[in-house]
Amino acid sequence: MKANSPLATSSSDTVVVSKGAPMVQPTSGEQLSLIQGPPSKHCSGFRYDRNVDSGWWRKFWGASIPNKVKIHLWRACNEAIPMLVFLYRREVQVGRFCSLCHTDLEDVSHALWYCPAAQSVWRMTALWPVLSSFPGGPFVNLCVFGAGKCNKEDIDVFCIIAWCLRQNRNKLMLGRVLMQADAVVSWAGRFLGEFLTCNGLEKTTIPTKSPAKLPWQPPRSGMVKVNVDAAVHESLDVVGIGVVVRNEQEWTIETDAVDVIRAVKDPVPLALE
Repeated sequence: MKANSPLATSSSDTVVVSKGAPMVQPTSGEQLSLIQGPPSKHCSGFRYDRNVDSGWWRKFWGASIPNKVKIHLWRACNEAIPMLVFLYRREVQVGRFCSLCHTDLEDVSHALWYCPAAQSVWRMTALWPVLSSFPGGPFVNLCVFGAGKCNKEDIDVFCIIAWCLRQNRNKLMLGRVLMQADAVVSWAGRFLGEFLTCNGLEKTTIPTKSPAKLPWQPPRSGMVKVNVDAAVHESLDVVGIGVVVRNEQEWTIETDAVDVIRAVKDPVPLALE
């Protein structure tokens, strides 16, 4: 089945809708009414009003981001991403609760904002001081809220982070290892930077909040503590790992530094050392 898409640039542009997929009925502006059963608790009593959207859609369509990210955000704003709650309502044999936190139903709003895993990512971005005052509601409300307080560069970053959150969550469904929050933010920065560079646009960095430094705590009596750190020297193409072993009196017992590439290529001499 084919249907006209609001993302189409001409009357001939279409999108393919597979059999059994949720049908959508466009109304005014970008608003869609999705036939997918009762709304989640985040969307309860919600009705989108294009007159109070803080220019979200104008800023969104003008964002300097890949089209696949725009499609993802458009679908997210219209609750048209097949999250577990949606699949459950379509009588697919899956659980409804979030696969990461296991404490709430997994809908779009939960996956991209309310889930503790998502919150840990947002907290590491410079957008958090603004987004943290969001009063609540479905994901599209968060977009509208942010659009009223953020500039164009911030909107670009917001969209990329939301897309990366979804991609990272998909790793779990594929049996892959999830990235930690700081890795997701770093990935988002590289992804956006590469896109802007390839398209001859001004590069935007994703500023992060520096994590608080925790004081070193000595181990229990009779135990030792091993601290490990790694560093990458891009110009020399070298990756190194350093190790420090200390006891409860903070005495250094052993230290070592290893060239990872050399260790992988020739591990026997290193083991003998």
